[in-house]
This record gives sequence, C-alpha cells and structure tokens, in this order.
Amino acid sequence: MRLPILSNLATRRRLSKNYDKVFGPLIPDEEILFDGSFDDTALDKARGAALIGQWEPAVDLLEQSKHDAALRQQRLCVLSGTAATDSSIWLELWQAVHPDAGDALLVEAYGRIWYAWDIRGGNSNHLTDGARLHAFTELVSRSEPDLRQAAKVDPLDAAPWAGLLLVATGAGRPLVWTEEVLAEVNVRVPGHYWAHSQMLQYLCAKWHGSHQHMFDFANAAAKNAAPGDPLRMLPVQAWFEYALSDDVEDNEVITWTRPEAMAAVDHALKGGGPRTHPKAAADRGLLAYALYQQSRYAEALREFRIIGNRASTDWWDRMPSDNDAITDFLETRDVVASVVAARGLPVLSA
Repeated sequence: MRLPILSNLATRRRLSKNYDKVFGPLIPDEEILFDGSFDDTALDKARGAALIGQWEPAVDLLEQSKHDAALRQQRLCVLSGTAATDSSIWLELWQAVHPDAGDALLVEAYGRIWYAWDIRGGNSNHLTDGARLHAFTELVSRSEPDLRQAAKVDPLDAAPWAGLLLVATGAGRPLVWTEEVLAEVNVRVPGHYWAHSQMLQYLCAKWHGSHQHMFDFANAAAKNAAPGDPLRMLPVQAWFEYALSDDVEDNEVITWTRPEAMAAVDHALKGGGPRTHPKAAADRGLLAYALYQQSRYAEALREFRIIGNRASTDWWDRMPSDNDAITDFLETRDVVASVVAARGLPVLSA
C-alpha cells in the first residue's frame, strides 16, 4: 500500500498548523468499532444470546426483519456466522424444538457455507490445495437442499435464493442456473443489493466469468440506479476485483486512476453516496480506499468521517498488504488526514 511522503520542513509546518482542524473531528482510533452488526443493537443482543446458547432472541429477530430484505440479509449473515463456529449449540436447541423452521434451515445453510469458506481460505483456486477445494465444494453443495426447502417454507423470502448464489459461486453452477436464481431474488426484492454483489463475485475472472462479464453486469445494474442506491457501488466493487486480479499487470494506482474507475467512483458518490443501509459502512470504507488510491484525499477524508465510529473490515481484509484489515484501515485514514492537513486541503463536510 503506497504512502505519500510528508518529510520536508514546510510540509511539517502546514501539518502542525492544520492538525486540529483536520484531526479534531476524527473519531480516535481506539473508539472505532469493527463489528458486522454496526449500530444494530437488537442484532448485538441476539448474537450475544446465541453465543451462550439462547436461541429465542435470534428467532424473533429474523422474524421481525422480514419487512426489510436488506436488514434481514445482514442479520442472517451475522447470526449464521455464529453457527459456523463451535458456538452453534443455540441452533441445535432451536432445531430440536422447531425441526421444520425455515429460518433455522437458512441459518444452518449459510453457516455451513461460511465454514466452507474458512476451510478453503482466500487464495485463488490454482493456489489452493486440492483437498481443501474438494471439501469446500462438497460443503457448499450440501447447503443447496436446505436453501430450497427454506424457499418452500416461505415462498416470499428472498434470502434462500440469495444464499443459492453463494452455492453457485462455490460449487461452480452453470451461468443459466445462476441467472435463474438471481431472477428469483429480483421477483421478490428488485435490486437486492447483497444478491447483486454475490452475482458480481460469480461473474468475476477468479470464479466463473471474466473481467468483461463482471464489468458489463456491474455497469448495467448501476446505470439506472437512482443516486444513493447502493447498486451504484457495483462498478466500484468490480474495479476492486480487477485491481486484485492475478492477470492485471498495472499496479493499483494505475488501475484506480483510469478514467473508467474515476467515473465509477463519481457515479457512486453522486447525491452524497450510498444511503444508509446495513452495508453502508463497508461501502463507505471501499469508497474511502478508492479515493485514497486516486489521490482524492479531501473526499477520502469525508468518507472516513461519515463512517464515524462504526467501521467494517469488509474489503480491507482483502487488501494487498502484510497488515491486518484494522491496521490497514486505521493507517490509511491517518495518512489521508495527514495529507489533507499538510497540503492545506479543504475539510469537506460529512
């Protein structure tokens, strides 16, 4: 990760002069929380209860979330994450009392997929051990029957179909199969952001598509999305995937400063950027990183200020760096603020 050099005397003086104006509004590092539940206190409580074997709060929370597909998807992903660990007794107790519960099937299926991804690791297929790949594919495939049964229990729920997109990626389902699954999601929740992000993953070059397939899908989805619609983030996600691809020779700065990448970020920022939604902190973090790579430091600082004290390691956990995600986030934020102060750049309102 490149770091601008701030070494000459004049620069240090400007940094000192503008320090309070720039750094004063920033949340101190130690007060930033990196937690997938963000400001969802009900989710915090349900997850905490699940970790000590109490299943009822999670059941109630998932049921109450059915009016908001994005919120339900986020809560399902977080709660199923506990089922992917040794703290899954709550799910077993739930299933013992309600063996046919559709939401229990969802939690088990998603949890199995998260566990499979942990086994696989984050390397490309050609760098991953064959035994790991086999175990990964088998585990992911085993979630399909549970997801389809959950879809039968609640035909209006988009979450089972969204989960099948994970199966498509992990198990290598055909494109036609995967497009039919996304169509089922869109029938229930048009423009389902989480599902579209998963479809983008399926279409990227490291999985089952190509750079062109990925960009075509992302640009088409974002083109007619209204300002503030998180679908406008899809091209930015696509550029992130492209920048990290094994077959791309350009370094990150060259990639992110291409006119098309600059335009993708501008399109996502129009109207103030992504509106508040369960993955907004992750979106803002990705925008901050993209703006940093584009040397748009004042705008990057604004994104960090909007994020505030509830941040996400999403995207940062995949950066080409030897550091952990939290360190990269905090160091980049500090560098951005230092450049703004040293160069006397405007502090944009958050």
